[in-house]
Amino acid sequence: PGFAEGTQRYAPGSPGYAPGSPGYAANSWLNPGGRLSAELGYGVDAFHGMGMGTYYSGLERAGSGFQSLRLGKRWELGTQLQMSVEGERNEFGLMDPDHAISVQGLLLW
Repeated sequence: PGFAEGTQRYAPGSPGYAPGSPGYAANSWLNPGGRLSAELGYGVDAFHGMGMGTYYSGLERAGSGFQSLRLGKRWELGTQLQMSVEGERNEFGLMDPDHAISVQGLLLW
């Protein structure tokens, strides 16, 4: 009950619960590889009171050795204009880190 037709659940330690098996994927909530994703932001007045600017930083970590750090600022002018600038650093295990800078905008009319 409560599962889609054909979905099976296996107990850890059973033959159907080996890494890479359908049982392991179906029970992913039991897998020990945790994940953390967090963002902290602070909004300030922008455009002489007509909008808001938000400074933010973000962190994402996974048990697989992945880590991502982000810093940026978002601007909102009413509901029609949104812009953001973000710097990001992604690391995975012993590989060289990847760096990115992105600029995004959204105009609704």
